[in-house]
Amino acid sequence: MTEIETCSLFEFVNFIKKNSESKKTYIYGAGTYGKIIGSFLKKHQINYEGFIDSNKKLMGSFLLEKQIFGLSDISEYSNCVVILSLSRQVYGQEFDDLYLMLSSKGVNKENIVYFADDFDLMDSIISSVKDTSHILQRNLKLKNIFSGRRCFIIGNGPSLLIEDINRLKTEISMGCNGIYQLFEKSVWRPTCFFAEDNVFLNEHIQTDKDLNYLLCNCEYLFTTLWSELYDRYFDDYDKLFYLHTCKTKIEDIMFSPDLTQKIYSALTTLYTMLQVAVYMGINEIYLLGIDFSFRREIDKNGYMLVSEDIKNHAEIMEETDGIYHTDIILKGYMVAKEYADLHGIKIYNATRGGKLEVFERINFDNLF
Repeated sequence: MTEIETCSLFEFVNFIKKNSESKKTYIYGAGTYGKIIGSFLKKHQINYEGFIDSNKKLMGSFLLEKQIFGLSDISEYSNCVVILSLSRQVYGQEFDDLYLMLSSKGVNKENIVYFADDFDLMDSIISSVKDTSHILQRNLKLKNIFSGRRCFIIGNGPSLLIEDINRLKTEISMGCNGIYQLFEKSVWRPTCFFAEDNVFLNEHIQTDKDLNYLLCNCEYLFTTLWSELYDRYFDDYDKLFYLHTCKTKIEDIMFSPDLTQKIYSALTTLYTMLQVAVYMGINEIYLLGIDFSFRREIDKNGYMLVSEDIKNHAEIMEETDGIYHTDIILKGYMVAKEYADLHGIKIYNATRGGKLEVFERINFDNLF
């Protein structure tokens, strides 16, 4: 494989141009990052044939006016360059399996291109195709708006109970992704709702009606600059805010207190929520429903561990089968605690049970 690392945008453009002159170029992955790479190639007038994706629902459709092919649709792989939009850090063994599959179909290993896991080049590509400066400055209006207040950050873990979140209806609170399912079952509504997960965005916010439903059930809605919402709506809604969330190597995870600049991902929306809470001036944070136990986990060596008896989500929510990098998530929580301790911010774990022991435990019932 050809790993693209520590090179400039100019060098990357020249690398792809040179390799695509005599070969057909495809982008593997027709999701968020695949679309960004496609937009970048188009901006620099680099021709590519289209996208390859394993999702049968996408095959035969078009993205950026380019066809989405299945793996079996390509007749001659030996004369192809395939740019992988997947991260080796995020997908682990699945990434390696994809490489072996492409190789078995005849793609020369030097023509399988992927981005190094420091994500710096991908971050530069994203910034080059999206006008981020203006939209991030809108976040200034959120600075310290809840100064000195307390906040509940709610996970979607198995321990989460309707009766617990109903007690938070007058509290500042944050929830994300699938927790919207509880709106019809409870009197609680989050102050801030985060739609950061690509699967959630693609499946549940497909129309204006979907977006307006979420906007009507929270005070602030957050998503990432790379989401479809940015492309569709930009700054059309005053309550819709964008975050420049940056993935990085586990050893480089940082905690950012400034939403007008890039913030950091620890491969969990909960880490994003912690950074937003601090930017808003919250100095007392309580975690609820963060069990830190998952059915499918990726270990530090990139191998998947499966525990069939574990559920990812509360029984009051639809169960989805994600893949969780527990070492990266745990590192994020440790970095958050270190930042909080240095800046006089208290973070308590009020989850009923669970395995997360980074933060001081506190009894949820004693908070009221």
